[in-house]
Amino acid sequence: MENEQIEMLEQCYFENDEPVPYKNFMIYPARVKDYYNFYKGLSCLTLEKNKDPNGITLSNLGYLFLKMDQEPDKHYNKRLEFIIEICLGIKPGVFCNKCGKEMHVEEIIEKLKDFSEIKNQKVWEKVYSKEILYCSDCQNARIDIITYGKDKKTQPYISIKGDIITKDDFNEIRKIICYQNIIGFDDSYIDPELEQDIKDRDKIINKNLSTPSLEKQECCIIASGCNYDFETIKEITLRKFSLLLQTIDGKLHYEIYKDNEVSGAVTFPRGVNHWIYEKKKTKFDDMVLLDNIKQKLGSSSQIYEEII
Repeated sequence: MENEQIEMLEQCYFENDEPVPYKNFMIYPARVKDYYNFYKGLSCLTLEKNKDPNGITLSNLGYLFLKMDQEPDKHYNKRLEFIIEICLGIKPGVFCNKCGKEMHVEEIIEKLKDFSEIKNQKVWEKVYSKEILYCSDCQNARIDIITYGKDKKTQPYISIKGDIITKDDFNEIRKIICYQNIIGFDDSYIDPELEQDIKDRDKIINKNLSTPSLEKQECCIIASGCNYDFETIKEITLRKFSLLLQTIDGKLHYEIYKDNEVSGAVTFPRGVNHWIYEKKKTKFDDMVLLDNIKQKLGSSSQIYEEII
């Protein structure tokens, strides 16, 4: 998927919080109420296969399958189910491929609780077969809504109620989901040494800063004077939620910097970045060599100017 296609999707769908049609699926934007499950699931879409010798020759989907097998304790299959449920609107469970009737995991768990009082094994198996294994309407055997497999050419695929997601489909779907929900997402190639340098730089700049919890972020939006309550915020898309926080922070800092500049208390040689009309940036525009930052650690004013 090229940059031009992403820009088109951004203008037509992402910015309007509209679902993106993709083959037989609709890809929905995640919402604040799905915050934690979305970010837990996101890791299965952003695995860096080319940093693993075992992953270089594999597709992204093939590498995900490999991680499912090699690291069961990380529950990559469950993480993928989070993404499928949140972004494709399809809940895990079983369904009848004759009448289409579904039974989701929550319902299965509740039924199993009802069976817990049955002590006779044969009776339990009979009830389990009737209530779960077979459709109550047409008596057809139910099958899993989400299954994973490999075709005759050993290429990996995901089957969702019979609709196949190939390795190529998975590449496009994962890109759509990441760009749809994450402001500033960029998956373009970056030299590993430069990438490590950026990470080391960020560690220095963000030293002693903690990532605010979802609760704290929600409180910040309400405290800023926005006419939202907690229930309203839960229904905002993650994209708008993130952009709202960035805008609130940008406006506040702009006002502080501008007031200080006008008063003559401080001078900004490169000017103050406007909170609405921001300068276009790539992920390399703010790149400052790690050695330069280390040299400036003795001068707080120099670091201050470099960061802004």
